[in-house]
Amino acid sequence: MDKTIIVIDGFAPDIDGVADAARSLDYSPMVYEGVEYSGMSGRGMYFPAAALSDAMGFRVAPVETIFRCGIVGDKMAVWIHNDLGVAGAEWAAILYLTDPPAHDSSGTAFWRHVETGLVAQPSADSFSPEMAQQFNIDGQTMRPWQMDGYVAMRKNRLVIYPANRFHSRWPYRAFGSSPADGRLIWVGFFREGK
Repeated sequence: MDKTIIVIDGFAPDIDGVADAARSLDYSPMVYEGVEYSGMSGRGMYFPAAALSDAMGFRVAPVETIFRCGIVGDKMAVWIHNDLGVAGAEWAAILYLTDPPAHDSSGTAFWRHVETGLVAQPSADSFSPEMAQQFNIDGQTMRPWQMDGYVAMRKNRLVIYPANRFHSRWPYRAFGSSPADGRLIWVGFFREGK
């Protein structure tokens, strides 16, 4: 797996408090940058800047932060994607707030685009807008992709990766029926601070 993918177990000393706060939120569909997303809430509520700075070895500056709740039957705007749509984000982090059910293999998958061989979207000056659009189209299904890495969901596990890295929830389906028993995560986007 890519060495820029960082996994830290036991990340948040207050994980139960963070998870309880996330469970109390309303997860109605939210529109972000003109796209409707299901299962998002709590923008800007939580950002562990000091702990992330320690993990990265530099001062981090928050760009955006949300909680997400995936449940059985929810739909994703784009499945395999990168996070460059979050303006200013250089890095993304996922903190798993719950464990999956015993029979579930939920986590985060990282992908290689088969046709181009790319594991991350190049900078804007080295590819066309048409290529970015093709990645969005190809991101609706697994066929154009090869799984390149996987991090299993575990309560209080943090996964950090470059914002341009192709990734997805794995598997596509989530579990549970509400924030009480669904796939509950915190997602933070950040850049190197000055």
